[in-house]
Amino acid sequence: MPPRFLLDDCEWNASGTATDPQGRQQPFSGMARFRHDASGWINDSFAYLSSDPSSPSTNLYSIRPFAPGARSTTWTSVASFCGECRGVFVLLDDDTLLASGGSADGHVAWAEYIYRLPGGSWRARSASTRDGELLVTVDCILTPA
Repeated sequence: MPPRFLLDDCEWNASGTATDPQGRQQPFSGMARFRHDASGWINDSFAYLSSDPSSPSTNLYSIRPFAPGARSTTWTSVASFCGECRGVFVLLDDDTLLASGGSADGHVAWAEYIYRLPGGSWRARSASTRDGELLVTVDCILTPA
């Protein structure tokens, strides 16, 4: 069985498009690394916009493992674009996740829909806002590295 996003230790190659509120698109590429151990789950992610490959966007998540039978869990992170964050993952089924979160100061928020594609890759669609104004939408394909 191909690895499951979030639920299995795996490195994922990420590529896609970030679109600003005016519709300008920027390709990006990066990686998401998931590690599970007794102390919890870690997701160490980064992405580079094609227009600025010298300045990555980074996000280091600490994820509370799902309790037995639970379909949701919480996470905290430190993101280069908004600092300390917290949020929730909801497992709809083995092939679909929802994620939402925001910055600790309450200014930045986002929501994400993540689902498995035929062949074992995953697709993530998200939108981020700052003080209620759209910042960016993202369409990303994640492929096991």
